[in-house]
Amino acid sequence: RATDEAGNISTIRSLSISNIDKTPPANATLQADKTTPTNTDVKVTIIYPSDGAVKQYKVGESGTWTTYTTPVSVSTNNTVFARSTDAVGNVSNETEYAVTNIDKTPPTTPTLVADSTSPTNKDIKVTVSFPTDAKVKEYRVDGGTWTAYSTDIVLTKNGVVEARATDEAGNLSVVGTLNVSNIDKTAPVNATLSADKTTSTNTEVKVSIIYPSDASVKEYKIGANGTWTAYTTPVVVSANNTVYA
Repeated sequence: RATDEAGNISTIRSLSISNIDKTPPANATLQADKTTPTNTDVKVTIIYPSDGAVKQYKVGESGTWTTYTTPVSVSTNNTVFARSTDAVGNVSNETEYAVTNIDKTPPTTPTLVADSTSPTNKDIKVTVSFPTDAKVKEYRVDGGTWTAYSTDIVLTKNGVVEARATDEAGNLSVVGTLNVSNIDKTAPVNATLSADKTTSTNTEVKVSIIYPSDASVKEYKIGANGTWTAYTTPVVVSANNTVYA
């Protein structure tokens, strides 16, 4: 209003100021499409306030602020930041979401150990050691069906044992392999015996024994109740009897 020199007061005029906005937009919220361990990329969706005229995000502390249009794809564990700016330039607080569930590293290769590596006519037990991050532990024999591993694998004949591990994120290890080739349950072929004299004689008889090529221990005895003895040279028989080999 105004007052003149004579004391007259003017009509009061007013102007309403309503365009000042110093309130920043509300914080953005971030949501990931996967929250359990995964070996694929994670997509982070950002929900901005309705007054956010400029919508931005960055990946990592040192990332570049970028205009948000679609969910942010994260291929390795990192933190996604979000902010918005309203029409008059007020900037929201930064909000963040840490992606920590990406695992693209496969487990280490399982190791397989046989309880014996020497020739044997017994069954072989194969023990498999799996990495600590293995969630699924499997084995198969001779290319058969993959089977859950819970205890030692018993082989009754020679074969190839394979083992693999899968972690919680679904990564598959390199297949570990063990070739078991020391089981031999086949008996050697029979030895053959021949005497140096087959007609009546008043002298000793020498019996030569031919053993199979895979014979590791070569033995003979004279008489059913004789003692098994290592064979090195022809057996000398001085009285009629039976030679066993």
